Amino acid sequence: MKLKIAILLLALLAFATGCEDEAKSKIYDAQACLDNLDETVPYTDLRTAADACQNKLGTVTTQEANTIRCSARLLMGGMTANRFAKAADQMDGASNEAALISVLSLKGIGSSTADKQTDAKDLAKSMFNACTNSGVPGLVYIAGLSLTGTVMTNTVTLNCNGNPNASLDECSEDELITQADQIVSDCQSGSCEPESIGQAAVAISDAYCTGDKAEEDICVDIEAAITAGGGNSSTIGEQLLNLLANP
Repeated sequence: MKLKIAILLLALLAFATGCEDEAKSKIYDAQACLDNLDETVPYTDLRTAADACQNKLGTVTTQEANTIRCSARLLMGGMTANRFAKAADQMDGASNEAALISVLSLKGIGSSTADKQTDAKDLAKSMFNACTNSGVPGLVYIAGLSLTGTVMTNTVTLNCNGNPNASLDECSEDELITQADQIVSDCQSGSCEPESIGQAAVAISDAYCTGDKAEEDICVDIEAAITAGGGNSSTIGEQLLNLLANP
């Protein structure tokens, strides 16, 4: 009997080790796929390629896997290295928070502006979930701001590249920066999913706005919005929009 139990335990150990090796292999393949992506291809091609990379993970849900999913979904929304560099310019303190949030917005795909806006919001929410599940404070920060920007810029009317009813994929980063204050103002009507904005604010507060980072301007505004919001996500979102409108 003891021999049978020992054999069973060895078999289970071998199975667990095999599963662990398989998970590591999937993570390696997905990361290598992302590392080799050409970010200069047209947006729709980049989205397809990044999606294929994250699909290599299968059902693996480790921290490493969710970190890769987070990165892949940001890329799927058009958040390339060049876009991040433009966002980084807005983190210097000389520019306002609304501009940073707007530049971090994700794009969507579809046959109409409305379809693209809906797709972008859905993608941003799945990206936010993956980044939050990664447990990496910096990714939660980026994801929360990106979700906030996405529901804002994909709800209001944008005027980009000569089109007064443009979708986000028609807008350059500079155009978003120029229109950032107007985007916030237009969202104060309550149409820009304040509940999602509030949920993003709470996640950033918990994961990122600690220690020295609590003194950063965006964290100060987030904490003020949470205090004023009284635990209600929609109210927190509305309060944050008011603070962004009055830096």
